[in-house]
Amino acid sequence: MGEGLHRALGALRVRERETLFVGDSVTDILASKDAGVGIVIILGGESQREEVEAHGPDFILGGLSEISLKILKD
Repeated sequence: MGEGLHRALGALRVRERETLFVGDSVTDILASKDAGVGIVIILGGESQREEVEAHGPDFILGGLSEISLKILKD
């Protein structure tokens, strides 16, 4: 499931531990876990909060504008 992410990491020459994937669905969570990269879910996509939480993303944010705040804080 994470084949596309693996290809992107190779093309960009970055390591899994240096990567944070941004998505909006359970499918994105599963792909990121398969690829071994962190996952930030932005609510408002195809999956509801409860469904997303059940799959254990690293972060759940209410909107894309919150990403810089979260990254700078951590």
